[in-house]
Amino acid sequence: MKDLEQELVRTALPYWEVEATIVRRFFKSKPTREDHIFWLKAQLWKELHPVDGYFTGLQRELNHLVASFPEIDKTIERHQYHSLLEQLTQEFNHYVLMADVLESSGPSDFCRRYFSTPAGEKTRRYTQSVREFRLGRR
Repeated sequence: MKDLEQELVRTALPYWEVEATIVRRFFKSKPTREDHIFWLKAQLWKELHPVDGYFTGLQRELNHLVASFPEIDKTIERHQYHSLLEQLTQEFNHYVLMADVLESSGPSDFCRRYFSTPAGEKTRRYTQSVREFRLGRR
């Protein structure tokens, strides 16, 4: 098991390093309050609409989980179902935490406002293009 754990860490390490680099650059730039709010809005979008090779958006994944519920212990092993449910719960917890932080900073109704901005539209187009690519539509 130790070898498997080490291989998983070796595989994930480059991604963790990139994430750490992004965070260091962000804070090195001495971000303003508006920069923090912009980052939180972008992160909230990402939590609800991840493009990570596994999830295709929380709502879509939750709908799929609900639809497959009758198949537990038939075509879907209960532990596998439970694992997926936990992963989706963890993703939603990330969203809730960051949304609470953003709302405590003052702005409200951030999703509607962010998605109607050029940055929100650009994020939406990028997310859709990645999904289409993964599905072989591009």
